[in-house]
Amino acid sequence: MKIKEAIAKLLYDIHIDPAEYRVIFKHQAGEYWDVPFNFINIEGNYFTYNKSTTLYPLYRIVAIYNRRGEFLVCRAYPKDCVTVKPKSIDLVPGIHISAYIDNFTIARYAWLILQHVERLIADGIKDDAIEILGPHQVDKDFIVITDGYFRGTTIYEGKVYRGNMPIPFHTIRDKLSHQRIYVFSPGEICVAHTINDKNVRVTREHCMSTNQHSILPNKDYSIMLLDGLPFAICDNSSKMLLNPSIASNIYTQHHINHRKHRSVVTKEWLYDKNSILLIADYDTILSINE
Repeated sequence: MKIKEAIAKLLYDIHIDPAEYRVIFKHQAGEYWDVPFNFINIEGNYFTYNKSTTLYPLYRIVAIYNRRGEFLVCRAYPKDCVTVKPKSIDLVPGIHISAYIDNFTIARYAWLILQHVERLIADGIKDDAIEILGPHQVDKDFIVITDGYFRGTTIYEGKVYRGNMPIPFHTIRDKLSHQRIYVFSPGEICVAHTINDKNVRVTREHCMSTNQHSILPNKDYSIMLLDGLPFAICDNSSKMLLNPSIASNIYTQHHINHRKHRSVVTKEWLYDKNSILLIADYDTILSINE
């Protein structure tokens, strides 16, 4: 398949999720970058990567492949010269990220932010690390983030268990490009963690620990509930909110009753007011169309 044909397929076929694909391109002589497809912006016969204004011609793309290792485009390139991006983010300990990072960037790099915070805690910078995520409260042995995008995130014995509350769609819409948006009916959101063999649930109002069994057998997962039913899964090893298609496969595998999305759209076709949204970027973004 030619490069333009592959790109058109990912941009316009609503049945394909571009978030499942990555692009390898020649950054400069002797250096190739492997980046999420959603991080490039197409401009005619050129593209840019992330926030950079540098224009690369489309012929610099040597591969487009999905998470199963299937290639839409594959040309010869030196595999030992490839750098996988993104893999780091600069944070200021002791200062809430909203003071210097915009909403979309926080949501796009949520997994990297949480990985960084967990490393800081391991390095003994616990209090300043937690301040990065926002206001928090101590509930028994748990530290729970109480405001911002990471509300519901819980820290226990140095490990970060990801939680999220939806970010207003209008604050990030202009930063989106070709992401697929999974639309759910409105409802009450709750985060469920399995921590130290306890089921910890965090709502907008409070955190509570119960002896209920985990919804999933894998204790490295936290679950986002919508009116009591799972609708998103957080992987607490990678700190990523899983792509909705991956989450759907996990529900099916374990025969779990879950909240189903009612449509998949792009930002140009989103009209559902007050709907809960899972925006499939490299890390899935939780949003609400108020």
